[in-house]
Amino acid sequence: MQNRVSRTFVQSNFAEIVNQVYSDKKQIILTEEGVEIAAIVPIALMKMLQSIKPEPEIKEMNNSKKIQQIKQYRKGYKKFPENEDNIDSWQKAAFDSFSNGEW
Repeated sequence: MQNRVSRTFVQSNFAEIVNQVYSDKKQIILTEEGVEIAAIVPIALMKMLQSIKPEPEIKEMNNSKKIQQIKQYRKGYKKFPENEDNIDSWQKAAFDSFSNGEW
């Protein structure tokens, strides 16, 4: 589950938000004037995203295909790829799928 909250709300309620992320595994999206500017996510999610190493053909994939492959990796159907090309967009696709509640 994810929540969108303003940056000022986070500043006033930081301890509560950290507790929600830690205990409830929530993902908090920080906004400023309605624009998403940052996220607070569980450490397990961050470590998983950092560990993803895309295959060379991923550079040409669209996000829905990337999300499908991420789900397969998460379920253990595939081993993580070893090539590090284009890792930023791969991680973005993974985070987007979390943010959209697809996990």
